[in-house]
Amino acid sequence: MSKRMTGNTFRRGKPSANKGTHPEQLQGKNHPMYGKKHSLEARKKMSLAHMGKHPTNEFKKGHVSWCKGLHVNLNPLGGFKKGHPAPATAFKKGVYAGDKHWNWKGGITSENHKLRTSAEYKLWRNAVYERDNYTCIWCGNRGCRLEADHIKPWCDYPALRFAIDNGRTLCKECHKKTDNYGKKLCQK
Repeated sequence: MSKRMTGNTFRRGKPSANKGTHPEQLQGKNHPMYGKKHSLEARKKMSLAHMGKHPTNEFKKGHVSWCKGLHVNLNPLGGFKKGHPAPATAFKKGVYAGDKHWNWKGGITSENHKLRTSAEYKLWRNAVYERDNYTCIWCGNRGCRLEADHIKPWCDYPALRFAIDNGRTLCKECHKKTDNYGKKLCQK
């Protein structure tokens, strides 16, 4: 009974009613208003058409709220299990800090990690960058990935870790060429 589908036709041979009106086809340069502006007259008509229409939180007669019949808990302190603190008091700073937190593993952060993420290390690194004018001292590159390198290794000279004279600015490529890049020297 049905005809073979060809081109923009459906089963009974009728052309598609919405041909050329799909949102994908009306975007950008394909849209009939692309590059054009509404005339002053058209803008006034649109403005008058919207006069007196304000979005409200009220429903028109016959409209039903999306949550009608649902039991929605609007209590900000509700929704938690019995015995657990309410959100207003539960996550205040320090309540679950350190050994009071349920995921505490006994202070396993390494001393090296603590030092390399400290404010003192960040100040040292920025001071080295400033001194070298944010330029690699070997190849002269600017605007690339810069790294602050310790001239005397971090692991062998703990007293010189934050000495600005023991630092130099190198790009990533030049830093890889040094003898003390990464953990090469510390692993010996």
